[in-house]
Amino acid sequence: MTSKDIFGIIDLSTIRKIQEAVQKDSDIMCLPIGGTYLQVKYPSEARGSEDIDFIVFHKKDINESELERMVIERLQSINCRRYTESNNPLGFKTHMGIKVHVYNQNIDEFEISAAMKERASTNHSLAIEDFVFLKLLLSDREKDIGDIIFILQNNQNFDWNQLFTELKSQLEKFERKNGPSTTTRKVTDIGATLEQIKDEYPDLVSHETLKLITELYFFYDSFLGS
Repeated sequence: MTSKDIFGIIDLSTIRKIQEAVQKDSDIMCLPIGGTYLQVKYPSEARGSEDIDFIVFHKKDINESELERMVIERLQSINCRRYTESNNPLGFKTHMGIKVHVYNQNIDEFEISAAMKERASTNHSLAIEDFVFLKLLLSDREKDIGDIIFILQNNQNFDWNQLFTELKSQLEKFERKNGPSTTTRKVTDIGATLEQIKDEYPDLVSHETLKLITELYFFYDSFLGS
């Protein structure tokens, strides 16, 4: 079997080979994200991806540069070579030319939090709520919105309270770094995404969910007038 089928979708064995190389000991977690996550979790239903995307974290207290070094060494051991100078994500290409992006504990200004790590360590995968949380942060792309819709359609017991607990916690750190104006815009973007989904698929996003995001908006917006 080749690394890609005739439609360009990456073979699952390639994804697993890379994941296993990175997390060859029990202290490193290497978790699929984005289209790679969907392909692994729903191999016969979800869209595939032309690239492979992971996020890594270490269960012990090591710094990012040390984790980066370990990831580079482990991927080079299976003939993956660096192709960019970026350190987050780390960019590699397999011997077949497939691009591999490895995020080091953070995606942009948001992180794999302690709570997310605990859920991932239990399930050896991002929770579906955490997957949607990360997708909502990138909600300017139709592909991301489509992925959110796919997850909601396939998970009737989606836990919105868990998602909003994570969102509130991470927005507190985001606001301290970026200020209330930028945070309010981020909440506005997330709310617009949820409203768009509800307009197209009314049963996927409840009025209670939109109320929660509205409350978050007014909370951070109130800082602007103080």
